[in-house]
Amino acid sequence: MLFCGIVYGWNIFAVALKKKFNGTQTDIENIATSGALGICIGSFPAGIAFDRFGPRVASISALVLTGSGYTLMWMTTQYRGFFASNIWLMCIIYFVTMLGNSFTFIASLSTNSINFKGKHRGSIVGILSAVFGFSPAIFSLIYDSYFIQGHIFDEQNQRVAEFMIFLAICSVSVNLLGVVGLRIVPEETMPISEDTELRPMDITNAKDKENTTTDNLVNKKTEKIGGPSDKTPLIQNDFSNKPELNVCQVVKTLRFHILFWIVIIIGGVGASFKNNITTVVKSAHLEAKTTSFTVIIPTCCSVARFLSGIFPVWIIDKWKKLPKSSILLFSSFFTLVCQTLFIFYNQDFLSLFTNSMVMSAAYGAFFVLMPIVVIELFGSKYFAQNFGLLNIANGIGIFSFQKLFGELYESNSPPGSIDCYGELCTRWSFAISAIMALFATCLNVLLMYAEVRLVGK
Repeated sequence: MLFCGIVYGWNIFAVALKKKFNGTQTDIENIATSGALGICIGSFPAGIAFDRFGPRVASISALVLTGSGYTLMWMTTQYRGFFASNIWLMCIIYFVTMLGNSFTFIASLSTNSINFKGKHRGSIVGILSAVFGFSPAIFSLIYDSYFIQGHIFDEQNQRVAEFMIFLAICSVSVNLLGVVGLRIVPEETMPISEDTELRPMDITNAKDKENTTTDNLVNKKTEKIGGPSDKTPLIQNDFSNKPELNVCQVVKTLRFHILFWIVIIIGGVGASFKNNITTVVKSAHLEAKTTSFTVIIPTCCSVARFLSGIFPVWIIDKWKKLPKSSILLFSSFFTLVCQTLFIFYNQDFLSLFTNSMVMSAAYGAFFVLMPIVVIELFGSKYFAQNFGLLNIANGIGIFSFQKLFGELYESNSPPGSIDCYGELCTRWSFAISAIMALFATCLNVLLMYAEVRLVGK
């Protein structure tokens, strides 16, 4: 999980890559989007591979894809002339690389989600997601310490090629650990409970006392219903609250389609913000403080991920009548607030820094809360497939919002320049994102209503 988060550390070397290949902002957005699509779309086949063959096969697939992918990314820096005029090849390479990352992600998250049950599952998902979210901060510090080498304003001279080799070595090492160490713990055979042993005795006693009077017949029926009812309601509630739905069943539910659109919007807005923060900072002439953003954003994201694995479980246990999907309101509402503030305050360091902290916390929490909601609404048996399918929605959102950001950024850039400076460079992008976040918040309320109606039935 620590290595997988590098997909959201794209902003670490995005500007350097842009300058090294003399690319446009659209080129950089296309490469970043390809990677995001890789990890999002790849989650679905990774989930199927995991469910059918287990974590070891998923880890082997990840090793091959990420190892070869980062090696090819290094190769692009050695043949800049060719790849600068064939950016689409870099998009394919980065897509394959992040496709491998999705296998690493699913193997780790799904294995632990299955191995840990009940109240511990939320905490474990929170810890893993916190590590995933903190990953860009760690790689940002490594890049800043060993690969920038003082080239702050001449980013094209930063050591991007060496960084790709470093990532290739890391990917092979991490996935080898997955091949060796990840396994699903078999469930222990449950012993027969005392209630189960006593139940035949209760039935026998009832038959011994049977007679032909009307009163005794009524009493007998009551005893037969009353005995198993101590267990039956618990089982019924468990299955009604946590049905085990596979992909084919999930796509037929209204709840899935509402959640699908929420993921498109919140996932797309959040990822676009994280991937483009260095571009936003540069537009405000704050290049010297880029590292502050690339470190604090994943740090806040990680803290939010960790806390989101603890508090939602506590909230669900304490207020059992509260719709499970209500925990997503935190992310959708604060995404709306932050994107609105970015419209008017995107050139001041303090405003950008503070708002970025809150926005990253809302985005980080979302990807811990979403798996919890998926399990609560659709069950854990087919979690890998269902979660992978929703990650496709995340990929759609990232593609849409990053494409939007690139087009609006370039439309405000001076003719012949690949850089844009001033508040208009990003204002309209934030405005559209704010409107869509409002729509996602309304969808979240609708999802809560749909959940309440289903429970009521």
